[in-house]
Parts: sequence; structure tokens; C-alpha cells
Amino acid sequence: MSGGPYDIARLLDELAGADVPRRERVCDGLARSAVEQQAVPHLVLASPDPADPGVLFAERYWQRTLLRRPTLTAASACGVWIAGHVLARHREQLLERWLLRAGQHSPPASAEAPVDGFVADALTQLGTTPAEGLSAAVLYRAGQLQQRGAAAAAELASWLTHSPLATALRAESRQRRIHQALLAWAAFWDPGGASRADGQLLWSTAWRTALRDDPVVTEILLAALASPHHRAAAGPPPRGELLAAADRLAHYAAHAVQAHPAAHELHYWHTRGLRESGHPRAAQAALRTAQRLLPHHPGADPYEQRLNDERRLLPRRLRTRRR
Repeated sequence: MSGGPYDIARLLDELAGADVPRRERVCDGLARSAVEQQAVPHLVLASPDPADPGVLFAERYWQRTLLRRPTLTAASACGVWIAGHVLARHREQLLERWLLRAGQHSPPASAEAPVDGFVADALTQLGTTPAEGLSAAVLYRAGQLQQRGAAAAAELASWLTHSPLATALRAESRQRRIHQALLAWAAFWDPGGASRADGQLLWSTAWRTALRDDPVVTEILLAALASPHHRAAAGPPPRGELLAAADRLAHYAAHAVQAHPAAHELHYWHTRGLRESGHPRAAQAALRTAQRLLPHHPGADPYEQRLNDERRLLPRRLRTRRR
């Protein structure tokens, strides 16, 4: 990265009118250089829009930082940075989008690292560290556990319910909805399924409040519906319910992409739901939309591989249908 913060600000300003591929390429290069030089970005974000060059640069910077240092300490540093560089009304959205996703796509081995030492230190800083720093660590850890699927579903529920950090933050109303969604996900993915009924209530409550304005929470709730344990337990539709378990993901994902048409993550779940419920041609159309919305920088988004997997599965399904 050449020059100081003013050079970065100038380059980002020049990108405002650039096409999407150039904007992503330049921001990714700036972020890579900043991480290599350990130069924390000096800019204020007045918008959560991922297409904004400043937001894109900062997101790529923290994405790379957390891949290099997949720890709760680094996640907390990201939250503290958000507290100091993002307008207050946008902090929650960036915390959810950056930290949960970073945890979901962290190196698998990082989830095995002990967390007790970090939690003990963090609790001594309550009241002096910005709440965003602690929230970031809670969300990053939740993403790490979510990445492991059913094997860590019970541990995720325990982290959100019993961790002293999560308990300390529970009074924060802004945290309640995403915690509800993650607890619903954990209940649906837990092979034991002891709390699945409670999970359904949490799921329904979070869905009603999140659909219109929170694509991150909506994404968690769609992922919950993909749980094979939830589907097996659901059985035939209950009285008054027209949708079988296999159709629910497609149904709710259709509402999600209507509410958030630019969110390629939600279009992925729509694609998968349509394919799994036996609508391969509609799934192909949804897949094309999702791929069109992907970041233009190859490898920049973990959903790229998931969509490639769907693309490989769909032709087989079409050939089966024609027989």
C-alpha cells in the first residue's frame, strides 16, 4: 500500500464512479497491502452499503486480518474499530455481517482453540471496552461454531445462553434478534433435538421481525431450515400447514429474495430450496441470479463455492426429470 491514509482516501474517492470489477480489485489490493504493513484503516464509514468503496476496503481488510489471525482477540479488535469508525446507526449491521461471516469461514482448526482466557480478560474490561468489541467476539465465536454444523450445535446454544460474555450483552436489545436466530439454528441442527420446539418459536419470532430489514439474520434462519435433523423431525405437514419440510426452504427463501433482491447469499438458499424440493428449472434461474450478484473478484466470497456445487448438481437433476 503506497502512501498514508490521505492517499487511501483519495484512491477510494476515485473509485466512487468505477465499475464493480475495478472497485473490487483495487479495494482488495489495498486491503492486502494494509494487512501486510499492519496499517489499520483510518477512515469513517457513513454507510453500511457493501458497494461503497470505503466499506468494501474496510471489510476486505478485516476479512484478511481475521483469516491471518483467527482469534477472538482479533475479532474484538475489529469490533472496537467499528465502534470508532462507523456511524452509530450502522454498527450493528456491519458487526453482524463482518464478524459472523468471518467466523463461519474461519480455518476449521481455529474453532478448537480455548476461549476461557479471552473471556476472563474481556469480563475485566466491561464498561471500559466498547460494547461492539465484546459483541464482535461473541458473534465471531458463534460463526466458528456454526461452521461445524450439527457437531457444534449444542455448544453454540451453550455459548449464547451461558457464556458470561453473551450474558453480559443480553440486555442490549440490538443483540436479541441475532441471538434468537442463532439459537433457533442451533435447535434445528442439534441431532438430539431436545429444544427443537423452542427453536421453532424462536425461529418464527425472529423471522417476523427480521425479514424486511436484516438479511444476515434472514440468512441464518434459512440455513436453519436446511438442517436434516429438523426435516426428519418435521415429518408430514401439521394441520393447517401446506408446506412439507422439503418445501419450506424454497418457500421462505422466495420471500427473502423479494425483500433483499441484491443479497446473493439468500439467492443461494432459494436455489438450493428449489432444487431439493424438485423444481430444477426454477432453481437454474435462481442460480443464474445468485451468480450474477457474486463479487467480481474470484475467491472473495465463500458462497462462490456453494453456488458452483449447486451448478454441478442441477444438470443431473434435469436429466433425471427428462427420463
